[in-house]
Amino acid sequence: MTKKILFIEDERVIHLLLDKYIEKNNIDYFFYKEFSIIDSLEQIKKNEVDLIVSDYYLSDGNAFDIVDKVNDIPIILITGSGNEELAVNSIKLGFFDYVVKDRGEKFFIKLFKSIDNAFKAGKSEIQIKKFINNSNLMILSLDKLYNIVYVNNRVCRKLKIDYNSIIKKNFIRHFLAESDQKEILEKLNGIFRNNGSENRKIINGEIEMKLLKNNKNILVVKFFYTAFRNEANEIIGILLSGEDITNQKEIEKLKNDFLSMISHEIKNPITVVKGLVDLMINSDLDKEKSMKYLNIVQKEFIRLEELTNDYLEYQNLERGSENFNICRILLNNLLDDVYIIYKDGYNCDIEIQNMKEEIYVLADYNKLKQVIINLISNSIKYSKSDLKIDIILDVKNEFVNIAIKDNGIGIPKEDLPKLFDKYYRVRGKEHGKIKGSGLGLAISKEIIKGINGEIFVESELDKWSKFTLRIPLGNHEK
Repeated sequence: MTKKILFIEDERVIHLLLDKYIEKNNIDYFFYKEFSIIDSLEQIKKNEVDLIVSDYYLSDGNAFDIVDKVNDIPIILITGSGNEELAVNSIKLGFFDYVVKDRGEKFFIKLFKSIDNAFKAGKSEIQIKKFINNSNLMILSLDKLYNIVYVNNRVCRKLKIDYNSIIKKNFIRHFLAESDQKEILEKLNGIFRNNGSENRKIINGEIEMKLLKNNKNILVVKFFYTAFRNEANEIIGILLSGEDITNQKEIEKLKNDFLSMISHEIKNPITVVKGLVDLMINSDLDKEKSMKYLNIVQKEFIRLEELTNDYLEYQNLERGSENFNICRILLNNLLDDVYIIYKDGYNCDIEIQNMKEEIYVLADYNKLKQVIINLISNSIKYSKSDLKIDIILDVKNEFVNIAIKDNGIGIPKEDLPKLFDKYYRVRGKEHGKIKGSGLGLAISKEIIKGINGEIFVESELDKWSKFTLRIPLGNHEK
């Protein structure tokens, strides 16, 4: 069956030269010929087209305008410009090939060779090429000198660098973190040592690398590699495909830090309790000293209980096995209960603002109370001597915002985006002195999420912090 090609070119002389070349060489392809994008798109609607050959510059736009409007039809770009950037961009956008308009028959020889290759490739190969270029995996290939010969769009986006700034550059020298260069170079050299016609085994494996993002930030990527060979069975390059695991690595580190901290926090009270119990067993203590030591033992057990409860509660929340009793509750009563807890016995001035009328919300009473108590307790922990805490209510549309603002030591700006992550703890000089599980805010976030609310944080270091809960109103009884 004769293949049908749509030829788009706004120069009539090129159409005439094409006709002559077809006639002279007995070309067995059928050509639809158009001069503009709009007429070409109409032609595609009326007739089945197997391939498009288009000039870049046209009277009503350029060839890039066509790509998004055709489905699964390979396109070959032709242009009088030998601009390398234009060629690169055309391939990235999904064009099958790029042919420069040379003088005379040389242009048509190259063009028809490209046309033949497109039909040999078939639609499936072209679709695979598009799939690879737009894959969610980072895909790149290196030659035997470790120069980059191909990268897909994902690599460009992840490294925040354009295609022309990556292609042909040395991968080791320009894109590997300096700390990784020696180790990765040794591993890649090991792949090429498997060379030789007698060695035909498939060489693949896994390798983790630290790449430079914006020439400064580190991106951790787990790559799967495959060596590819030429006809003489010599390894001529390496194909890498992988995914960004930077966040995963950060979570692993936080988890390890958390487990280390928990082990330390558990060991300390056990050591204290054991020492005091031994002392009480082996010494003749009076009642006053015995009570003093028993009070210390009780406090240490409370610490252990809090750590254990935090860990178990977060596990339940993360698994979705925590039960929520969501119902219509009077927020005023809940806040009064919280106020009573803190009005005496704590070195802080606490005030509730804008609670002039009854405010009903849809929430779990005990769990919402737990979150507010946790936030106020944090304010007290990270406080100055003249601590003031304001609980500010603001009803907006179908929600009420409950803001808990203090004048404490604040939170560094760089820590704010990760503050609700599990295991995360602020590492500032003042913050590091405060003991805790590092799970309180992660638990708060999961609870608020469980009652269909949201939690936000704002802060200015050394001045103030504000946590805002956005809770659904429950104005109508159900």
